Amino acid sequence: MNPFSSNQNLPLILSESQYKIDSDLVTMYSTSIKCEPFPFTGFSSQYKNTIPPMAILTLSLRDLVSKLKLPHGTLHTGQEVEFINPANLNSVLSCTTTLLQNTVRKSIRVLIIKLSVEDENKIPILTGKTTLFTS
Repeated sequence: MNPFSSNQNLPLILSESQYKIDSDLVTMYSTSIKCEPFPFTGFSSQYKNTIPPMAILTLSLRDLVSKLKLPHGTLHTGQEVEFINPANLNSVLSCTTTLLQNTVRKSIRVLIIKLSVEDENKIPILTGKTTLFTS
């Protein structure tokens, strides 16, 4: 599948993947951005194992970028995200990325891609859209 082809029926599912976020991954993420690994622990013991929402988004975007093989010079120009429900440590999360728009304007390709993440119980965790400009 070539996501840069203009003759696709949209929406088009680009990828479906699953990942489990364990404490090692949360620690690596929090160390890289210099934040607390479990920032919601101070609010309530109910949230002591809640995965930082941005860690989930980061993994979803990383998966998308690695599978798309974007050309050099691609710009990530926008991101909309809605965090719907918290996810707990060791949850198995499923991420689906869907191409919603693929247009060319003045030799610049504009891709709008939807991200949807849910847990193993099909409970929605986050949804969002990202906009990419490619040459």
